Amino acid sequence: MTGSLIVVGTGPGKPELMTPATRTALDNATDLVGYGPYLDRVAGGPVGQRRHASDNRVELDRAR
Repeated sequence: MTGSLIVVGTGPGKPELMTPATRTALDNATDLVGYGPYLDRVAGGPVGQRRHASDNRVELDRAR
């Protein structure tokens, strides 16, 4: 397996207040994994970027 995992925070402020490092990581990600309402805060990414939304009751499964 190759690749990397980057963990970022997307809030709680306005989207334009995200750090440049967070914005870059989100823009370059092939997949976004997280709590659905938090993923909704992230504007569209590159073509083909996949989103894997969950609710906040499946944290262990999501982490696996």
